[in-house]
Amino acid sequence: MNRMNVKERHKSARDLDINWLWNVIRSNYMRYAACRGTHAPKAVTSRILRFTVQGYLHKGYVYVYCNGLDLMDIVLTTKGGVVKKEINGIYIEDLRQIIHDNVEGT
Repeated sequence: MNRMNVKERHKSARDLDINWLWNVIRSNYMRYAACRGTHAPKAVTSRILRFTVQGYLHKGYVYVYCNGLDLMDIVLTTKGGVVKKEINGIYIEDLRQIIHDNVEGT
């Protein structure tokens, strides 16, 4: 059982404005997911955003952060912190769609 280690991921994440990141995600994603329970955005560190989802494919947390290559990484976990899926190397313009595909499906 692999658990989310926020401290380790924070070390490899790059500085990023968490409020800006949430605005990018919710700008179009929220029209898909507002009725599915996407809520409670939280900066778990100064570099990692976490929010709660209740989709068809995934219920739990979504962690988003910028990796060392200036690409985004997503980690889907249960509310208990068990990693269900990890998606690495995402361009910012693809972020909303990839979150949607993995939380709600196509």
